[in-house]
Amino acid sequence: MIHVHVACDDELYRSVIADFLAHQTDMEVVGASGDDQLGAAASALTDPDVVVLSIPPTRDAAAHAREFLAGQPHGAVVVAFCRTPEQADVYMSLGIRLLVHSDEPARQLTEAVRAAANGNARKLAPTRH
Repeated sequence: MIHVHVACDDELYRSVIADFLAHQTDMEVVGASGDDQLGAAASALTDPDVVVLSIPPTRDAAAHAREFLAGQPHGAVVVAFCRTPEQADVYMSLGIRLLVHSDEPARQLTEAVRAAANGNARKLAPTRH
């Protein structure tokens, strides 16, 4: 079973992601949280294998991700949503290796979570729609 924590400031988006992942037979959502500092602390308490991180478009992605990662528990792999190739490059430079473009089908997220849990870090290239 893959233990997942969802960290997203948008409550609706966070609950949709958590509900979707909870319906996967090989995943258990062990926590969900908002705000980056709270999210990192909550994630540390839930001891996940994978953290799904979504940064709102109104926030500075690099600063938000840096703040979240500073409090992130060791051992958990972060899967981040990205919106542009530039944002993907920023995440990659911060050490986040699994990315899912926010416009991709939901199966991309489950594939990324499974890849993260299996130690297969790879970049899912954002596509332009």
